[in-house]
Amino acid sequence: MTRHRALYLTAVRYDLIAHGRNRFAMLLIVVYIPVWVTLAFAAIPDRAAPLHLWATGQHLTPAGNRLTQITGALNAVTLIAGFMTFAATFRGHSFDRRLAMAGYPRSHLVAAKTTSLALASAAIATYATAVICCSWSPNQPLQLAAHCSAPR
Repeated sequence: MTRHRALYLTAVRYDLIAHGRNRFAMLLIVVYIPVWVTLAFAAIPDRAAPLHLWATGQHLTPAGNRLTQITGALNAVTLIAGFMTFAATFRGHSFDRRLAMAGYPRSHLVAAKTTSLALASAAIATYATAVICCSWSPNQPLQLAAHCSAPR
């Protein structure tokens, strides 16, 4: 059991390092998210945007700029996480193939890729939520970050 855990944790560590070395993704995270979220907040008027929430039956009236900022952050996190998935798969294919041919369990590699992507998405969503918090204070920032990092 501990051997499997060590193999899995090693694969997760290498995948996270590979995500961190993706300079274009890091540029998108550091520049694109703040610019997109700030422009969404500044460009859209703060008039109320009434909507009906079917899940609870409530009528809500959030400010239009806040609503646009949240959807912009959701889209940005999804876009960047998808790009990171593509880049990790494209760049790490030969390395993963060599590991599998050397006897590394494929299930550990797949689980590590999934875990590292989930951790990266959670970190990006937390950063996007922190950027949103610079404009206004959401009532439930943890739920906002969790919703941003949830798979689509």
